[in-house]
Amino acid sequence: MSEFWESSVLLVSEPAPGIRRIVLERPRGLEWLPGQGLAVDVGRAAKNPVYAIATTPETIDRIELMVDVNRRGRGAEFMGRLNVGDRVRFQAPVGYFALERAPGAPVAFLACQLGIAAIRPMVLRLLRHRLTFPVRLHHFVQTLQEQLFRDDFIKAVFQLEKFEYEVLFDIPVREYVDGRYVSGTDRRDWRFYVCGPAAQVTEACALLQRGGYPPEAICAEPW
Repeated sequence: MSEFWESSVLLVSEPAPGIRRIVLERPRGLEWLPGQGLAVDVGRAAKNPVYAIATTPETIDRIELMVDVNRRGRGAEFMGRLNVGDRVRFQAPVGYFALERAPGAPVAFLACQLGIAAIRPMVLRLLRHRLTFPVRLHHFVQTLQEQLFRDDFIKAVFQLEKFEYEVLFDIPVREYVDGRYVSGTDRRDWRFYVCGPAAQVTEACALLQRGGYPPEAICAEPW
């Protein structure tokens, strides 16, 4: 159930140009599913922006957000001004883009740019358990600096045989998805989690459905 919470800013950093990493203290009692987010209260005159919670629910002391401060709107302005010690009011959890349990089938995560923030806790949740099926993470980026959380996944590649991770630099999402999961294979047993800018996510999901994947095999979060 979504409720209103208040928290303090513990840390602010810039892992990539225009991207702010904001770490909040986790309020006692707050629970969420991997992939869900929170809506920050930026004032009555504006729609509250939603940001994915980039930490797993198993992280007991903090909530991590990744914010594109170059986007237009009150949300980017508000988050761009936050400093350590500031108080933030938000509603959480929000959203239906979530991984409650392992799908029991091969899983492909398609993270477009900052969509990796929502997908990271999903992948980490799966990697905590013994994998009985392939898990792939494809991160589509426009610049090398956008390889957020790379160390988390590189380590897992060497530890888990069934996990595959790749960063795809300046490669059209549609072309890659077509070659890897549609025209390039006869398999249709994959399950997909897709997150990122609306144009890329919508195009990828439409391609998968035209290629024979049922709608229930695709969970998407465009923004």
